Amino acid sequence: HEARELLHSASGFHEGGLHDGEERRHSAASSSSSLLSSSLRRAEAAQQRGQAAMERGDFLEAEAHFSAAFDSDPSLLDIDFSVGILCSRSRARHRLGQLDAALEDLQLTVALSPRCAEALFSRGRLLIDLARYAEAADDFDEVARLAPGLHEDLTAWRARARRWAFRPPQPNRYAVLGVARDATLEDVKKAYKAAARRWHPDKNPGNLEEADRMFKAIHEAFEVLSDSRRRSELDEDLLASP
Repeated sequence: HEARELLHSASGFHEGGLHDGEERRHSAASSSSSLLSSSLRRAEAAQQRGQAAMERGDFLEAEAHFSAAFDSDPSLLDIDFSVGILCSRSRARHRLGQLDAALEDLQLTVALSPRCAEALFSRGRLLIDLARYAEAADDFDEVARLAPGLHEDLTAWRARARRWAFRPPQPNRYAVLGVARDATLEDVKKAYKAAARRWHPDKNPGNLEEADRMFKAIHEAFEVLSDSRRRSELDEDLLASP
């Protein structure tokens, strides 16, 4: 990295000697450069520990190591390194369910490197999880412009984001009726009748609010699962849902 090369050259002495004032200034600069170089080495070591923790599935430890790595370069001397750390920490935070913190990392990443397609794609996926579908679609469109071959499923994610921006993904209708995704139409009809009898408001006088909600959900589930086109759309939503 350019930052590391500059630090290395700054810490060396020029040939031919120096005057007293120049030597003092150079000594101070060399000392400062050595401290910065040491900080960058610590950051790299913390990054490696974070990556190892991610591979073990210890996302909490990984997040701590990536934070240490990022904090080791507060002046952002190496932008590429900082961008990589932020993306890694965002993935760890995402896995921990810290979606807002993960998004903050990616917002900063894109601010530092607006043409980083990988960061834009990651932010798009995270925005999907946050149900911010129109913003996700914008990110996927930008990735397609910058690096159309970055991910083989980019086209599918762009289509989903656009569709969900117009109509958010559906709830799991199969779970409402208690049937498997490969259930036949006859299975769906039987499950619908049983669920409708169980949750009919007349049979739940002491729990009318919940019965009304469930009875409506059961009816909607049957309408979707008994229609081949709508059921196909549901299956696509469920395959891609967070």
